[in-house]
Amino acid sequence: MKMSMNRFAVLMMSVSVAGLALALSANASPFTYNLSFNGDGSSATGVITIDNGFATSGYLDVTAGPALGSYGLYTWIGGGTSSIRVNGGTDLIVDNLVDANSDPSLDIYGLAFVSSGYTGGYPSEGIDLSLLSGTTYNLAGFGIDGYGVPNANGSVTLTQVPEPSTLAMGGLALLGLARIRHRKT
Repeated sequence: MKMSMNRFAVLMMSVSVAGLALALSANASPFTYNLSFNGDGSSATGVITIDNGFATSGYLDVTAGPALGSYGLYTWIGGGTSSIRVNGGTDLIVDNLVDANSDPSLDIYGLAFVSSGYTGGYPSEGIDLSLLSGTTYNLAGFGIDGYGVPNANGSVTLTQVPEPSTLAMGGLALLGLARIRHRKT
């Protein structure tokens, strides 16, 4: 049976895309996600990297409500829960567990983000983002603006950031299909 060049090209593109999808699913970590929170007059956006179910790096920018500013993800070595003292008096207890494939994606310990400014050896401000109940999250600030300012309840959205190689392969596949389609006309 003789196969036309166009059908062969489409078959090869299909095999390439299927192979790419299989390779990406086999390499499940780390992945980068855009993170957003909205609720009770407060909004925050940021980026976190998740490796084997743990947030390992990232930041959060509070863009509306009290405690405006940019905060870095608090991380530690060893796993389990940890605490970070903020402004010399408040301990944020966190575990950095993230399940990006479920809702809720965070648990009651959630994530802590801290400012780069220090007071008495401690970050001067911190933001706790954690599960309140059901699928409602709490964004709480601690530090210069006071204890629990903001204390906003709302929703969290995680959106995976495509890897540059994935975007490039997708673009090449589309370009190849466009060329095949162009030859037919």
